[in-house]
Amino acid sequence: MAVDAGAEPLRLSVGLLEKLRAELEAELGRDVAALVSDEATLQRFFRATGGSYKESRSRLLEHAEWRAEVGPETMECSACESDPHSHYMHLIGHDKQGRPVMYSTFALAENKSLGPLVDHMIQAFELAVRAMPPGVESWVWLNDFAGFGLADCHPGLAMSFIELSGVHYPERLGQLLALDAPSMMTPVWNMVKPFIDPATHQKIRFLPGDVAKAEEPGGESKLLAKLRELLDEELVDWVLLEMAAVRAHLKRRGPRPEYQLTALRTAVRAGSVPAPPAPLSSRQMNGSFEMRGRAASCDACRDPAARASSLPLPTATSDSALEQGATVPAGTTSDAAGARCAPGSGHSHYGCATLLRAYLKNPTLLGDGGSGRHISTPIPE
Repeated sequence: MAVDAGAEPLRLSVGLLEKLRAELEAELGRDVAALVSDEATLQRFFRATGGSYKESRSRLLEHAEWRAEVGPETMECSACESDPHSHYMHLIGHDKQGRPVMYSTFALAENKSLGPLVDHMIQAFELAVRAMPPGVESWVWLNDFAGFGLADCHPGLAMSFIELSGVHYPERLGQLLALDAPSMMTPVWNMVKPFIDPATHQKIRFLPGDVAKAEEPGGESKLLAKLRELLDEELVDWVLLEMAAVRAHLKRRGPRPEYQLTALRTAVRAGSVPAPPAPLSSRQMNGSFEMRGRAASCDACRDPAARASSLPLPTATSDSALEQGATVPAGTTSDAAGARCAPGSGHSHYGCATLLRAYLKNPTLLGDGGSGRHISTPIPE
């Protein structure tokens, strides 16, 4: 059955909405049908099928039975409950359109079993849906390929994502950015690409890890440009620092990035999204931080009021002090760091944005561990 004459393209009319709800309830029962009978869900499935009433009805029946059996809205990753290092995929905030943003990386996912990976993915998707402000129906996924290896070169996970997205979360993917994917990903991509529908394919973009190019005269980073297109500067800083932290950890030059899954899940279900943990040291250093031989400080961060709203930063050290294992007093400033900021400017949940950008000039430089603290922010109204 097509859309009513005169109705908006790929949108069910009021009459067809009521008809579809009645048919779902008659076949599934009131309780199960209620899992998929809200207007937004019915319209999403209708759009996803290209405006086919018959196909959207069939897929809604399948989806409702799945939700009734699996209970994805309350799913908790059992692997992460027993070992917090099992997976690393979590919400980090919202993009400029208000869409929830997720970050994941292969480097920190120690459990490679397909079943637990799919469970964690479902949990992340459901939390992203809960974090959607009114009127927002899709998410952004930043998939960092740092640490991608032979153990990850199986199409099962990619096919599970395709199935979940198409069958149970249609029209939810707003953008998927594959960050710094290695050449060994190419055969896997070529295997699964034919199974991806054209609309989803257009939302997937591979970006090189070329941030360093932005520091070169006349240089341009495709990764940085895309992140800035989607995210505000605060979240761009976090993503780049997190990517640097992950790579430093892989080279045993920095601590393992962490996040608190239970705290995140509790906060989202209560209506807020915690700021992601700072990818810097948790030690309070009054506005200074370590750059492996480059000391930097910020006058504003040394102000108690500004410091109270910023995350702690690592100790500032000089070349000689670093070699001797000593520290320079907080407040030391080095022109080599190339960063100062005026009081009251450039501050965010993640600390002084000006200093964080200077920190990015050398992505291997990290503090001595700790994950900072969370600051919960309400889901946008």
